[in-house]
Amino acid sequence: MKKAILLTAGYALGGLIALIVIIVVIWQIFAPTLPGLRDIIIVGAGFFILLSAFLMSAVAVALLFLALVMYTKLPPLLDKANSMAESGRGTADFVTERVVSPLIKVSAAASGARAAVQTMFRPSNGRAETRTTATTTITETREEV
Repeated sequence: MKKAILLTAGYALGGLIALIVIIVVIWQIFAPTLPGLRDIIIVGAGFFILLSAFLMSAVAVALLFLALVMYTKLPPLLDKANSMAESGRGTADFVTERVVSPLIKVSAAASGARAAVQTMFRPSNGRAETRTTATTTITETREEV
């Protein structure tokens, strides 16, 4: 890739040098006046317009080739990625149904049992009591009315 870029830059530089040499030779041979200089500049501008049209055509052909490659190669890759995503969804559903859901149910039951035991054995003599939960410590004062 690097070699192709350097080769293209070399061709462009060589073409520019050749154009400058041609202009200098024409200048020396014909010793143009102002209208002659105008004609030389018009010819040079025409050359550059022709060169840019050629390069734009090459870019259009390259883009067409890229679109064709994408049209042929991309759908199988997308189908494969879609099937892999479906497989991942299926695995996630299986893990959710068979592993996570039972653990959540067991955790909820254990939490309910713990709360029931704490409620049954909690002293209710009006003193301040401290309970520790998973994230905070709660201090409650019970007052009997």
